[in-house]
Amino acid sequence: MNWVISIPSISTAFSRRMLGRHRMNIVNCRHKMTVVQHNSTVAVTSAADAPSRLCHYAVAMEIRGDFACRCCDYADARMSFFPPGEAMPVAADARVLSFHKSLSLQPPLRGVFSDYAFFGYRYPRESLHISLREKSVVDRLFDAVAWILSDNTGDSSDSLLAEKINLLLANCRRFYQRQFILHEDYCAMYVAETEKTVDRFYAEGHGCDVPPIGLPARALGVSETYLASVVRFSTGRTFREFAQLRQLRVAKMLLVDTDRPVADIARSLGFPSAECFEKFFRLVAGSSASDFRRFRC
Repeated sequence: MNWVISIPSISTAFSRRMLGRHRMNIVNCRHKMTVVQHNSTVAVTSAADAPSRLCHYAVAMEIRGDFACRCCDYADARMSFFPPGEAMPVAADARVLSFHKSLSLQPPLRGVFSDYAFFGYRYPRESLHISLREKSVVDRLFDAVAWILSDNTGDSSDSLLAEKINLLLANCRRFYQRQFILHEDYCAMYVAETEKTVDRFYAEGHGCDVPPIGLPARALGVSETYLASVVRFSTGRTFREFAQLRQLRVAKMLLVDTDRPVADIARSLGFPSAECFEKFFRLVAGSSASDFRRFRC
């Protein structure tokens, strides 16, 4: 299946031209929005219409509007990322670049928990707010893709397109890291609330289970993917590792501060047996629960 790249708000000179195996429809997007269909064609819809669901990945940059960003955010433009099948309710004059999943990206798009996790973030609350300087970087890369499409005269076009889109996504990932730094206080609050939710989960005796990340995400009103990124940014660990360390912390406190038998502690934490608890403890802490108690006491 062919993939299509569409970039609105550029000249219409090439709007109906077939370029090799890539078909491109470029439109002035002041009053319209471009949506890529599953059959590798491009459709233009009115912004007043209900947004279509994309069959391609899409990167959208909005330049004007009430972005409702935090006081620490830049407000020169807002970038949002949409996976296939997701509605794209962006502003009518947004610049959009869409591409099929078969594009050879490095690293490849392996789902919302891949290196490009921002394709799983919720619009518009978790969008990326960029500065004028960052916007100029994005504009240049959008223009570079448009130029390659308009000058598709050799076999190297595919690799050049992939190179530019790789560079765009890598820059967006870097910009998100900058935004997380600016949101450090918010990230710390999210992690603290996640700790409370995880602690309650284990206090209810769930033992070997890892709490679903949707549990704290729903309480905080953010997407699971965004919360996973915040936890990794703030702690350097995946959510699973984060949850296991919270459970280990409770287990260590019980081992050091009480003289309860290991089997009793295992039951209180929800483990089906002392052996299961010992296996978990050794996996996460690097020693058995009995050895930990003996050396600490």
